[in-house]
Parts: sequence; C-alpha cells; structure tokens
Amino acid sequence: MISVQALRPFSLQLRPALAAAFSVSGCGCATLCWQVVGRVPLTRPAPRPTMAVQYGRKTMTQRREHDMGGLAAGPVAVEEHPVAPWQKTTMAMRVALGKTGRGLIATDELRRAIEDLPPEDYRSLAYFEKWIAAVTNLLVEKGVLTHEEVAARVTALKAAREAALRARG
Repeated sequence: MISVQALRPFSLQLRPALAAAFSVSGCGCATLCWQVVGRVPLTRPAPRPTMAVQYGRKTMTQRREHDMGGLAAGPVAVEEHPVAPWQKTTMAMRVALGKTGRGLIATDELRRAIEDLPPEDYRSLAYFEKWIAAVTNLLVEKGVLTHEEVAARVTALKAAREAALRARG
C-alpha cells in the first residue's frame, strides 16, 4: 500500500495532467465535467444511520440508494448509444488514476465513493457524472487536490464558458 505522503510528489505532477484533461481546449466538455464537480459536495458525508426493522427473528435494514437488488426496475435498454467526448475523457482519467495507470484510485475506492454520494445526487447524476464526482472526492480525500484548488478550477471554467457564450452572441 502506498502512503498518501509518498503520492504527494506525484500529485504535484498530476495536477497539470488533470488540468489538461479538463482544459477548455481539450475535449470541449470541461465545463460539463466541472459543473458536475461544482454541484456535488466535496466532503465525505457523515455515516448514515442504519434503520433496522425487526421482523420476527430477522432484522432488515434500510437500503442505500445504490442497493437495487430485488426491486422492480423495469426493462433494461440494451441498444447502442453514442459515447460523448467528455465520457471518453472521464474514462481515460479513471484509467490513468487506476491500477493500469498510477494506482492512485482502486476500483473498490471508486465504488465506495460513488455509493457515498448523497441520495439525490446518486439518483440525478448520469453514470460518468457519478465517476467525476467520486474521483474528485477521492482526490480531495487523499490530499492530491484541495477543496480550494477544485473550487478555483470550477470558477475558472465557469468564467471561461460564460465568456465563450457571450462571444458567440
């Protein structure tokens, strides 16, 4: 296991790569990616209390938002759909930060971070938007990025987007 302190020098090298991945001149979708980051809390939520209900000798607990087992969810759409450039960028970022890249974020950590999203965000965010929020939370949690760095980047990207929209008319 690599310590966060050992990763800190790497994180200084990583910041330009993350900035490039989400630059306005990159895939053109940076604003969307950072809008997701901007609306999802960057702090890990407090542990949710378990609501246990006693049924005879069995105890049932309240489901978390991701736990869909046994629920009627309707048919699954299996048709192909186009992959947007921002989704490809998100996947590339995940691979670069994962085991095949630098090993900074494990698959189980990403899953846990996605499951820790507030229920309203878990329901409203799309698949890759959840990845963006979870990766951002993990990078802050591990000390690779700070809340201030993320907030500054979100502000800069929003300003760049507004300027681009004003320039278009």
